[in-house]
Amino acid sequence: MSKFIQRIGTASTKFAVEIHLTKVEISLLQQCRVSVTLKRGEHVKETKTQPPLVNGEAIFDDRLNIPATLYYVKKKDGYLPKDATLSLNIITANTTRLAGLTKVDLAHYANLGLQGILFKRVN
Repeated sequence: MSKFIQRIGTASTKFAVEIHLTKVEISLLQQCRVSVTLKRGEHVKETKTQPPLVNGEAIFDDRLNIPATLYYVKKKDGYLPKDATLSLNIITANTTRLAGLTKVDLAHYANLGLQGILFKRVN
């Protein structure tokens, strides 16, 4: 079914999505640096810092921000699903490799209402 037909009877709301990244844990023996990327459509944000992996932990203090338009369905009293992707990149002297990938449904956090700590409504 096309996106247009799914959005009939919905109201669009713009959100500013912010993820505060503090620590990444991964079991890896080699010396490397780590970065995290947040992607939604054409919007891509990568951590500004690339901390070293020490004893399986990389310590960050970065915020990844992207805009997202979510569609509210009154009959369901919630937003339609909208996926973003978080990817973990391992950086060595020669290469950058993808170590992990996960999808995050942004609508899930918007549906939490005031408890949704990742979302701020933009008018």
